[in-house]
Amino acid sequence: MRVRNVQGARSIAVLALCLVAVSACTSGGDGDDKPGVGDLGGGPTAGAQSKEGLAKAAIGAKDIPGHTIAAAGAAAVTDKDVTVSDDDKDCLPVAHALAGVPVGKTRSTTPGQQVTGSGVTTTVTLGLYEGQGGQSAMEQLSGALETCAGGFEASVKGTPQQLTDVKADLAPQGAEQAMAYTANVEKAGKTVPVKVVVFRKGTTVGYLSATGTPGKKLDFPTKVFEAQLVKLA
Repeated sequence: MRVRNVQGARSIAVLALCLVAVSACTSGGDGDDKPGVGDLGGGPTAGAQSKEGLAKAAIGAKDIPGHTIAAAGAAAVTDKDVTVSDDDKDCLPVAHALAGVPVGKTRSTTPGQQVTGSGVTTTVTLGLYEGQGGQSAMEQLSGALETCAGGFEASVKGTPQQLTDVKADLAPQGAEQAMAYTANVEKAGKTVPVKVVVFRKGTTVGYLSATGTPGKKLDFPTKVFEAQLVKLA
């Protein structure tokens, strides 16, 4: 069952407008505190150009000092592992990104990596798209956020989850496009804070889903974002 949050939907509408006219919005730059997607890169288009290039762009332990990186392995989540009810089908892109699963059709993806540091675990996944597929994926996610602001129910690998307080948030700068949202995820009797950052460099889209500790404020690990951005430069 979806929980509708009108004020949150209005905030997401700003985000959607930024997708349409990326030069009109930024996220967190020079006094602009509006959440959204902006044209944040001033240089030439970058990002991986092939499946091999995508694999090389995945961050490693040497890229983030003080953090540990492990392959998701058996815990890796695929798009088939994430489901929502028929009533919440429009929310599937939000659930996918939160689980570290690329939105839409990709040419190639990297296996999910678990990056841990300062009490936060971040799932990092890259998706390589054809043509304008990366922009389309971000538009899909933006539209889903507008529809599902507030919350909805999902299931990941058969485990029911209740997503509450879903709302747009400020995205870090540096990519050609970037967006972010936060949510509280209730499962197995516990509620954990999550922040998702999705960004695009060329035809590559990065998905970062950071999970905090129940009862504690989640500080998004910007070092993880920055390290991944450098690998895609």
